[in-house]
Amino acid sequence: MAESKSIEQGTRSLGDSAVDGLFGGAIAGFIMGIYLVIAGLINGEGPGTVIGRFTPSGDGSPFVGALGHLAVSAVYGAIFALLIGQVGRIRPSLLRFSWLLGAVFGLGLWLTAELVILPAVDSPLQLIPPIHFALSHLIYGLVLGVAIGKTGRNS
Repeated sequence: MAESKSIEQGTRSLGDSAVDGLFGGAIAGFIMGIYLVIAGLINGEGPGTVIGRFTPSGDGSPFVGALGHLAVSAVYGAIFALLIGQVGRIRPSLLRFSWLLGAVFGLGLWLTAELVILPAVDSPLQLIPPIHFALSHLIYGLVLGVAIGKTGRNS
């Protein structure tokens, strides 16, 4: 009964928000990956080379790189959805700007990766031109923000 009451009142559980974020993050990560592959093709690199940079071991397997990238994208999507749910509880009017909040989140992920994570682990992702890495994260954040904004209106 508590579940139907929650739905009737238009509130969302943390679990629902996290699942929405997982799916939204995976979709946003997929679109981000498409952008990076296109940018790589323009720079003369094959899709397998670009996607292979996302492997944790650096072995360059496109399949492992794609799965790893989608998994990380999904986890960050869940984190964003949970954060945006809290923002919606505090200031519901901000939810109409979920696309903008997503863009800020995506650029924050890029800055963190570019300045902290990638240099520390000497990742092959550093071979992606910074402008394309930044734009891909902006795209990720925008798509994620739109997706979560559409599913989380009642957070």
